Amino acid sequence: MKISSKFTITTLAIALVYFIPTTSAINNTPTTIDRHLPHPQMIAHALGVIDGIRYSNSYEALEKSYQNGFRFFETDIELTADNKLVLLHDWDGVIQDLYGAPPKIYTLDEFKKLKIREKYTPLTLDNLLVWIKKHPDTYFITDTKRKNLVILNKLYQQSGELSAHFIPQIYNFEEYDTVKKLGYFDIILTLYTRDYKAPALVNFAQQHKLWAITMSTDRIKTYPNLPAELTTVNIFTYSHLVNSQEQMTNLQKQKIGGVYTSDLIPNSD
Repeated sequence: MKISSKFTITTLAIALVYFIPTTSAINNTPTTIDRHLPHPQMIAHALGVIDGIRYSNSYEALEKSYQNGFRFFETDIELTADNKLVLLHDWDGVIQDLYGAPPKIYTLDEFKKLKIREKYTPLTLDNLLVWIKKHPDTYFITDTKRKNLVILNKLYQQSGELSAHFIPQIYNFEEYDTVKKLGYFDIILTLYTRDYKAPALVNFAQQHKLWAITMSTDRIKTYPNLPAELTTVNIFTYSHLVNSQEQMTNLQKQKIGGVYTSDLIPNSD
């Protein structure tokens, strides 16, 4: 697959089109310049795949995805038992299958002692923030399985000046205003927990600034015209999880703009 030229243009555009936090000289409150991040054709799901392992959210997967040309990454974020943020899909199946640990919510110190498949490195939010400082051309889409608003609030406060590198996903219409007030600029509405119909989505999109709407491939099978209807109101659409070029091409014919992927590589031949 060859899309490197398009991806390169997108990557270069990041330097010019992005959220810029400023401070009002009158009331010392944050303001924003009305610019949106560009939309990459591919987003590395759960930071990407490493040695065939998906959903790891590991340091090694992140490094490999970056080397493969990804600059936008989806990452899962969880709360530890002592309310710290770590990059983890869940405390149930993944902690057991990938970490080999009994399912439970661990403390931060306990989590940091674990290994993924006995060799790969789990990441805390602090680890990720250090990495972002060294890779300022990268951006991260959040995915949470519980306490989304609590996690996004902690993420925004902890990330400080790096908060512009995070694009939060919201799971229903009601979360939008709260997340916007936290200070986030670009927001994704993901549809996998709600069965919103096209008219409601189009109406919401026309009244709110969304960076994108993302949906599963199953949703598109059920509502094949949904991506095209959203495109008519200038909403960029993503689909997940897409791991073959044929599937991606077919989705593009249905007006899907980009995909979350584990296996596809932006700059491959």
